[in-house]
Amino acid sequence: MRTPAHGLPSPYALPPATKRCAAMRGHRQWRDGWRNTGDDTRGAKGASMKHSEKSQTSPEEIIAKNVKRLRREQRIGKERFCLMVNIGRPTLNKVEKGAPNTRLSTIRKVAEGLGVEVIDLLR
Repeated sequence: MRTPAHGLPSPYALPPATKRCAAMRGHRQWRDGWRNTGDDTRGAKGASMKHSEKSQTSPEEIIAKNVKRLRREQRIGKERFCLMVNIGRPTLNKVEKGAPNTRLSTIRKVAEGLGVEVIDLLR
């Protein structure tokens, strides 16, 4: 641990930048903060993910992409669309960014406003 100038250990002292604790496995500490370098068991920094991890897209991301695409194809602005389907602008932003745990009722309203079925947003 680093110690203040008077030499006594401080209860708030930080560990040296070169040491890592077990809780931070997969991370390296730099002077400007923590940087994620992936799992230590994968090898060198920047090692790629497994093929199965790359190719899987979450349902939230698929819905987000389709909602944004359909809304733009129909040339409906965000504000107008929110008024049409009675949801808030922050809620639409979360849907279009693929935020997890979006309510099914919200997805139903969005699908109805776009003139599609909920299942079509997942394709």
